[in-house]
Amino acid sequence: MKFLQTLKKYQIWFLPVLAAVVFGLAWWLMSYLKVDDVMVKSIENARVTSFFIKNNFYLGWVLAGLSMFGAYLLMALLRIFDKLKVLWLVILTIVANFLPWLVLAVQLIYFEQSYADLIKALIAYSAWPAMVASITVLGLGLVCVVLGDKENINKAIAWWLVLCVLLAVSLRVTFLLDRSCAWFDDQSRNQCYQWSAVQASRLEGCERIADSVFTGMNSNPARDRCYLQIAKTVGKLEACDQIKGGLMSYSREECLQAVAKIFSDPRACLGLKELAQIRCQMSVLLSIKPEMIIELDRELSTTSNAARRVELKAKRAAMYEAMSDERKLEFDKLKNN
Repeated sequence: MKFLQTLKKYQIWFLPVLAAVVFGLAWWLMSYLKVDDVMVKSIENARVTSFFIKNNFYLGWVLAGLSMFGAYLLMALLRIFDKLKVLWLVILTIVANFLPWLVLAVQLIYFEQSYADLIKALIAYSAWPAMVASITVLGLGLVCVVLGDKENINKAIAWWLVLCVLLAVSLRVTFLLDRSCAWFDDQSRNQCYQWSAVQASRLEGCERIADSVFTGMNSNPARDRCYLQIAKTVGKLEACDQIKGGLMSYSREECLQAVAKIFSDPRACLGLKELAQIRCQMSVLLSIKPEMIIELDRELSTTSNAARRVELKAKRAAMYEAMSDERKLEFDKLKNN
């Protein structure tokens, strides 16, 4: 009986724990259901999937714990300013600590275009659970306000609308950061431009990078590095063609070799010369597996982006052509099964 009285007296302090538990359980449920199964199947790197399968469950609880800790810090401030009795303000404080995961999830799912294996794993194993878990906590908070503080429900709804507007603005974080790059100094500005270009896989984004140190030397290592990162992230061969090279910079050949190695793309070898091309083709020939082409077929069947489909078809044709007859027979067996 005394425990129940204590619980009732301090019930407001149990709300962050409740939100964290709801968040963690919703995360676990979504992870268990594996909603984005297509994205999971398109991951070629077994180590990436193995890491997320083993640790993603704990990641949800870690994020829930961080949000709970942040909520308690802000609630302590509310107590100092004697605002802890305002239920809708307390709920808003708690929910606000879980919203960063929703913003990050939406950014990954709807705005991330750099589909490296790590990004695919983040979307499949973490972004979808984070989105559902955050929205669940948001809905739970609104229910708590409606049931517990009917006098201030209008204020609560008004604040919720403000929160939704701020959330909508924050979802364009990449767009806003891209526009803010011009405010930095030269070195930081180039890093900002590179980050923005790689995130959007936009080659034209690299064109804005200027390296004052190499002015007049017909070299721009910072810009070439930007093209190289895009090529290594999404396998765009045209990114390698933009590399000019020069003093202390990167070379087109270096870029093509990286794409061939990372993505097992035979087309990259064709841009190399003589012995380097032969070595590249032999390396790719040994690395191509029938499962890779099956994954490309799966992605082709689920991708609506026309440019991406053209790219996938060209890559698939080149990979199939490069396979040995033995591997082709193995591929036909797997496909028929």
